[in-house]
Amino acid sequence: MATQTTVTVTCDICGGTKDARTRTISLDGRALEIDLCGKDGRALDKAAQKFVPFARKVARESAPRRTVSSRQHSADVRDWARTQGMVISDRGRIPADVERKFAAAH
Repeated sequence: MATQTTVTVTCDICGGTKDARTRTISLDGRALEIDLCGKDGRALDKAAQKFVPFARKVARESAPRRTVSSRQHSADVRDWARTQGMVISDRGRIPADVERKFAAAH
């Protein structure tokens, strides 16, 4: 037997479902989502039109780069784990339990 799930987006302002969709806005460093019907979505667009022409684009922040010391720490943990007889990969995330055991031993 097949199961079909239907998701209905409902406007957070009026509760309507006609032309409702999720909108993402960002203000003061906080990204927010709101579900709006067509009417309330147009009201948001109208309000934003006053400010958007004066705004500037912001580049997305990339993930912080790994430092030499963090790479060295990872290498130290891997070496220590191998001397303890643990099986650990050469790349990727170090399991939390291995990190805890390393910290307890040092």
